[in-house]
Amino acid sequence: EAEAAAEIGCAVDRIRTETGRSVRTLAYPNGLSGDYDERVAEAARSVGIDLAFTLRPGPARPREIIAEPLEIRRVYVGFGDRLGVFGGKAMGASRLLGRHR
Repeated sequence: EAEAAAEIGCAVDRIRTETGRSVRTLAYPNGLSGDYDERVAEAARSVGIDLAFTLRPGPARPREIIAEPLEIRRVYVGFGDRLGVFGGKAMGASRLLGRHR
């Protein structure tokens, strides 16, 4: 947990220094279930992160975001996704159909 907080804190400090803006959100690298856990989320919270995005199949529902602001679902968009596929993913069709990519 301390290592994660140090890494996230370093990234937050660098972004803040280079942009002059506060950092309140992050996207977990890769963002799959094995790439983060409650300890990493707590480390993010400890350095001032309010919202964090996973790659768990999305899109997230508002009540889920309120309940778990450090585990927000998002939609994977690949280079090969054509407009129709992108539109379906953005509307949550892949989640409804149980297809995650």
